[in-house]
Amino acid sequence: MAVGVYSASTSAAFAVILVGRILTGFGGGAAVVIMHRVKVTWFLYQELALSFSIHIFMGRLGSAVCFLLIGYLLDQIGLRGCLWLGFGVSVAGAAAALVLAHLDQRASIMAHTAPAIGSVTEFWGLVRKMDGIFWCWVLIAFFYYGSTGTFTANGPNFLAVIKFL
Repeated sequence: MAVGVYSASTSAAFAVILVGRILTGFGGGAAVVIMHRVKVTWFLYQELALSFSIHIFMGRLGSAVCFLLIGYLLDQIGLRGCLWLGFGVSVAGAAAALVLAHLDQRASIMAHTAPAIGSVTEFWGLVRKMDGIFWCWVLIAFFYYGSTGTFTANGPNFLAVIKFL
């Protein structure tokens, strides 16, 4: 996303920023899967529910703090600086997820509970077997979070416009 602000045309900048946002979303999803896998092996029953609740709470709290701080940071270091800071945080998060995955894999091998890793064709075979209800839920979650995240990011601007109407 940070490279998009260096583009001369707005349509090219939008395309680059959109691709960057999509890649960030894919990376974030993979990190969440790894974290959930680790939690499932560490916690049982009520502790597992508590760990998922704390994870969701801390994620929402981090998002809220980010939205509160981004305006201040934007004034201090500018748009390019904010985007490069976000890039750095994303890279650090990806590195942490890779380290966590490696440590979890080593622990699984030591405990003789390593998961069987299938081929790509097996994965796509599983994806094709998913029924329509599953894909309906996936689309609902995708569009819900897409619209909620957009409103959360731009909500104060929407409310300011409504105030003047």
